[in-house]
Amino acid sequence: MKIIVTHEQADFDAVASVLGAWLLDESWVPLLPKRMNRNVFSFLNDFKNDLPFQTVDKVRDETIQAVLMVDTQTMNNLPGMTTETEISVIDHHQPRLNLDENWKCVFDHTGACTTILVERICASGRSIDPIFAVLLLMGIYEDTGNLSYGSTIARDLQAAAWLLERGADLNLITRYLNQPLSASQQILSERLLQNCEKLRLMGQEVVIATADARDISDEFSTVAHYLRDMLSPDAIFILVGTHSGVRVISRATNDRIDVGQIMSRFSGGGHSRAAAGLVLIEKDCDLMVRMQQIREELLAMLPNFITPPLTVEQIMSTRPLLLDNRMDLREVSELMKRYGYEGYPVVDADKKVVGLLNRRSVERALDFGITPQIDMIMEAGDYSVTIGDSVEYLKELMNISNWGQIPVINPEDGQVIGIVTRTDVIKTLTGRSSIPGNRNYAQMLNQTLPPGYLRLIRMVADAAASCRYPVYVVGGFVRDLILGHPVMDFDIVVEGDAIHLARDPDLNVWRRRTHACPLRYCKVADTGYPRENFSGY
Repeated sequence: MKIIVTHEQADFDAVASVLGAWLLDESWVPLLPKRMNRNVFSFLNDFKNDLPFQTVDKVRDETIQAVLMVDTQTMNNLPGMTTETEISVIDHHQPRLNLDENWKCVFDHTGACTTILVERICASGRSIDPIFAVLLLMGIYEDTGNLSYGSTIARDLQAAAWLLERGADLNLITRYLNQPLSASQQILSERLLQNCEKLRLMGQEVVIATADARDISDEFSTVAHYLRDMLSPDAIFILVGTHSGVRVISRATNDRIDVGQIMSRFSGGGHSRAAAGLVLIEKDCDLMVRMQQIREELLAMLPNFITPPLTVEQIMSTRPLLLDNRMDLREVSELMKRYGYEGYPVVDADKKVVGLLNRRSVERALDFGITPQIDMIMEAGDYSVTIGDSVEYLKELMNISNWGQIPVINPEDGQVIGIVTRTDVIKTLTGRSSIPGNRNYAQMLNQTLPPGYLRLIRMVADAAASCRYPVYVVGGFVRDLILGHPVMDFDIVVEGDAIHLARDPDLNVWRRRTHACPLRYCKVADTGYPRENFSGY
């Protein structure tokens, strides 16, 4: 006999994975664990005549040739197993240390283990009954938080869509995934709330609650979900005393706290956002005392598993363009056309922030044919952040001020040293871009360009510095340099009198010696106002 098993206290993902493996090969026997979550048990009881599951009692006298474990890597001894029994694993968790080298293991980083099996069913071309599709979809939904957890990937959504096309009923799924607490679970939740503590650790709100549950036989994970939704922390840990030991159940609402790694320290495991563990205790040990010890152990290790908060310094741009509040509006308009940014910090004569001027306000004023002073149309205020402030604080400040760009100041003298925009925050929080910052390509230039060309660039830079002209290498050369295959033809843009710079004696000597010039000097229009009125990137 060949059997399919999963872990105890099974959730929908575990049971759905058993079903998915059976659908791939019906010669295997899909076994239910002895203990399951209440909502899983309710579903299986209502649809027991439509599902293929069996219990361990049905195969007690059989010899087991092979075992397939799904959504788990913990092998429980079963009657009928021998030393010749082949063991395989299909799981989406991180592989445990010291797995038996004879096991045949498949690990895949999907949001739900069910997804791996659904993909194989889809590839096989097999059709499935709607009730099977419902259970499989509940497995994906439960382990991905209805496809909202950070661990969810595109494959989970594609598997869910395939199941919906096969008749999975979302109304039926909602009924079983969101069942109310039972009477005993309500009692336990009240005990936990009475012994609940909120902590602030490295910018994260963590809730730790403890309770004696030796008189409660119901499952606890639903209570953890209930308290997480009620209290809305970044992470919650509930410690409940049972006859077998202290059960620790954890849930996280973001990816900065990996509760799966934490629970591995308590003889458990799970996902980065949902995990559990069990600490066994000796018979003569005081349960409540041991629970308090575990709580202290948890508090001590938590900082090691919390990702430090992202700071303003990691996402800001340096040397922002600043506007003097005495500048003429038409000059400001020309400046905005040149640089294209949406918002510009406005500073006074002491270089202190006094407001923010956006492009729309300037364009609206000019469209009406008026040229008021900057301080009449800017958004007045001195909102700012420092490099050590967290991105979470930055988000709150943007919401309060309604500024899309926040200056970064030096706290010692109040001078503006950088800027962060709403786009920077959105890209960083969604993980769609690497953390921005200044990049130094000097080493890449040194490795790529011939010595003569490097010497020319340095001469241009020195000549521009003597004239106090900002100068830039631009165009396709920069793109090709980043890609690793630059061509020896580059453009240099000068903010100022490019002709005057091109006539620099040192540059003319270089050209006469080499009889070549790879530069195409580009004249940039004069700004029309004193350079001390603004600073550029």
